[in-house]
Amino acid sequence: MLKKQGYVSDDFLNDIYEREKISSTIIGDNIALPHPIGDSVLKSCIFTVINPKGINWDKHQSIKFIFLFAVKSEDTEKIQTIYEQMLDFIASKDKQDLLLKTPTFETLTNIFSE
Repeated sequence: MLKKQGYVSDDFLNDIYEREKISSTIIGDNIALPHPIGDSVLKSCIFTVINPKGINWDKHQSIKFIFLFAVKSEDTEKIQTIYEQMLDFIASKDKQDLLLKTPTFETLTNIFSE
């Protein structure tokens, strides 16, 4: 979907896999923050997946939240606030539970705009 919309190049998926080979992007028990290495991002965005049932990740984890960071290197500083909000989300079981109970875009944006 990101490729069709012009956010990433053909190399994006390979760059994600290459990054994951270096070390897992799992944070905590149920959050993954995959991101590419290389220059395959054409336009910065964050693609989010919320799956209350969980998704197998790294052959042993049941991940409920995936925040795919597709960020151009020159935009890294611009999204510092999002990184800080992400750390708050990772540390907050209440926010995670709320998003699992109501997995909507509106809930997600409310949580990240607090």
